[in-house]
Amino acid sequence: MNAEHPWVKEVRAALEREPRINLHRNPIDVEMDGETLALGGEAGSIAAKRLAFRTASAIASRVSDHIRLVPTEVRDDGAVKDAIVLAFEQESAFRECNIAVSWHNQHEVIRATQSTLACTFHITIREGTVTLEGAVESLSHRRLAEALTWWSTGVTDVVDRVRIVPEQPDSDHEITDAVKLVLEKDPLVHSGQIYVTTTGGTVMLEGLVREEQEREMAEMDVWFLEGVDDVVNRIEVRQGMPVS
Repeated sequence: MNAEHPWVKEVRAALEREPRINLHRNPIDVEMDGETLALGGEAGSIAAKRLAFRTASAIASRVSDHIRLVPTEVRDDGAVKDAIVLAFEQESAFRECNIAVSWHNQHEVIRATQSTLACTFHITIREGTVTLEGAVESLSHRRLAEALTWWSTGVTDVVDRVRIVPEQPDSDHEITDAVKLVLEKDPLVHSGQIYVTTTGGTVMLEGLVREEQEREMAEMDVWFLEGVDDVVNRIEVRQGMPVS
């Protein structure tokens, strides 16, 4: 009965049609969990994971995403913890934040400040899946925290439960600001040569870079951000161009 559910059949067919999702290399599980369509398995890229969820959400009214990324390097939770903590400690935007981390039934307070700012992270790591909880004062800070977590070697999934205090509405402008921020943070991307616009959740990248790898990296950085529906990459590769 599960495999015959209309949502299951329609979503599977839609995933097959999406060229950016390679189901033959990394199959995605599609099944019903009660009244919710559940996605599982592994994806080869963050773009494939996001697109699978977006595709399913356009068909089913309830979708849960349990797709994990294939890690570039397999690490135990202790090593994943070290990578995430280093990233958060080095990030200047989180200098005044309270940070605590839990893994393998262990708990450690990384930083406890006396600041009145609403900036607190409780990070839980379990078998490569990282859950972010706490509160920050802006959508950009929340998106930056998730991106830094995804960039940490060994992370296979991120569950972002960080609250915005006070609450604020999301918008294309907020997404554009977050894209510019993460591109600036990526040492492999020359962000000054990339122009960003967002319309209806679709981010368009334009500009010039020297290598195809940099072009691809810029697009992947965008997919790591919550709220992005699609990415149109019109960045051109021009070898030998000066770096600004």
